Amino acid sequence: MSNNLSSRLLSDLEDFRQQALRCVNDATFTLNNLRANRNRLAYYAERIDFLQQQFLPMQGVFNQNFLENILNSLQNLKNQLINAMDFTEENNTAMVQTIQIIKTGGRPRYEISKELIISLAEHHFTWVQIANLLGISISTLNRRKNELNISDEITRYSTISDNELDTIMRRIKHEQPYAGESIIFGLLISLGYKIQRQRIRESIHRVDPIGPAVRWSNFVERQPYSVAGPNSLWHNDGTHSLIKWKFVVHAFIDGYSRAVTGIRCSTNNKAETVLNLFNEAISNWGIPHRCRGDRGGENILVAEWMVNYRGMNRGSYIFGRSVHNQRIERLWRDVYRLILRLYHDVFIHLEREYGLDPNNEIHLWCLHYVYLPIINKALNIFQNQWNHHQLSTEHHQSPYQLFLAGIISCGARGILDEIPVVPSEININENEYGIDWNGPTPLNNNEIVELFEINCPLNNSQYLELQNNISPLAESNNYGIEIYLHTLSVVQFMLENNN
Repeated sequence: MSNNLSSRLLSDLEDFRQQALRCVNDATFTLNNLRANRNRLAYYAERIDFLQQQFLPMQGVFNQNFLENILNSLQNLKNQLINAMDFTEENNTAMVQTIQIIKTGGRPRYEISKELIISLAEHHFTWVQIANLLGISISTLNRRKNELNISDEITRYSTISDNELDTIMRRIKHEQPYAGESIIFGLLISLGYKIQRQRIRESIHRVDPIGPAVRWSNFVERQPYSVAGPNSLWHNDGTHSLIKWKFVVHAFIDGYSRAVTGIRCSTNNKAETVLNLFNEAISNWGIPHRCRGDRGGENILVAEWMVNYRGMNRGSYIFGRSVHNQRIERLWRDVYRLILRLYHDVFIHLEREYGLDPNNEIHLWCLHYVYLPIINKALNIFQNQWNHHQLSTEHHQSPYQLFLAGIISCGARGILDEIPVVPSEININENEYGIDWNGPTPLNNNEIVELFEINCPLNNSQYLELQNNISPLAESNNYGIEIYLHTLSVVQFMLENNN
């Protein structure tokens, strides 16, 4: 019995030693990292202080001189972290790429590019937020604005009438009948309109008086989640809400900011399809440090790409069950509610009223010809509105603002490959990293779905004729139904003439 207790005690002490060593190594690394921001320095100062408190009761376990040396070393490290925090307040070293500090013999002069200030303002940061983000005072920012002739007009609200706003709102409600206030705000921003929240709310009530009450009753409380920084971890997944009609939607989302980095509907579930979307996403957002996805075969080429680029045995691509990919599951719920639900209902209507047969390849090919570009256009609009909608849990900043602010304040882990990472983020626990344990349960749990493209039933000349005569993206007041029926009629006529 005593041997068991002794071995357990030794095991606990060894675990404590390893955790303490990791904490000290991470804190030291952060202290020496020129890109460390104040929040990270404060975090490790608190961890070192907590570690000190854990050592105090161990006077009977360790030699007194050894314990005093440990405590003194920890105190010294904590003091250095606190001093670095103070230094960061005056001279934000995370801004080395965006702010040039010129020594004048007295108070340093901050040179901030006009392009950076305008870019942040155009992405709807307030002047106070911009000053805080750049680590300077509002008076310094105002002085620099005056020097560069930057007008306050950049941040002014759009001057459109209520009638004009209601016209835009009706179009939005026609295309996305389930969209709520926050998502509509993001869509208006992506369209170039900056409108007060109160005006948006009033317009919604004028155009759709019943909708807000219905959406409020379906509100789901969001749980907090965070990772180290932008491009630290991407989540990727596919949703099969329209699988009955052989559509699948794949997406990538940045875990830190919740920005949708890529989203597309396809009529196959090939690994090449997912890799093409990934390549497009990294060309726009940079290369993530890690990715997390399920074990579906469609993810294998992205996993191979990440391992080849980032290296093996470091969690470059983390395979896990869909139930552990809750970060993107939150996205799927809104994608379905705002986009896919509408087309699900349209396809059911086509089955009931017009004889659409999901087992008939001619019917499905015509459905894909018409609705694949329609759905992808809707998803592109959704991506923009999602990335610009305000998050109530993030002080009403948008995913794009969080991504941009994260790059400036703590470095773009993926965009600038030379940015170092904290050592404890190198040896991660793949079973826990990037998991939101309080997140929603997936709507579908099918991790292996085979979906093959339907071959075009037309020859080349017939297909070109169809393209010349029928545009899937033509104006439609009936969600594309008349375009599908016309396409089906033309294709059937062509095939009958072949026979």
